[in-house]
Amino acid sequence: MTPALILEAVALEFGTTAEIIVGRRPIPSRSKAQRARATACLLLYQDLGWSYARIGRQLDGRDHSTIHYAVQTARSRLLDRPSYRAQVQRIRNETGIR
Repeated sequence: MTPALILEAVALEFGTTAEIIVGRRPIPSRSKAQRARATACLLLYQDLGWSYARIGRQLDGRDHSTIHYAVQTARSRLLDRPSYRAQVQRIRNETGIR
């Protein structure tokens, strides 16, 4: 399992691109791209076992605290939103993570 495969699968699921997920360009907080970025952080953290710092480096040098916040946001969304939980599961199935 590679981070590039996860980023592409997340981008496809959320209708954006891996470049937008990884890029430094600001994106609106409630946008699909923001949810995609948080989802990518969650999968890299939970399923690949990457540290927040390593994920930050992968996502164009973001600070570990930014990644921590993204992971926490995605975890909360997993608990509260069945539709989001289904999206994450589709990504995991597609990439062979679980």
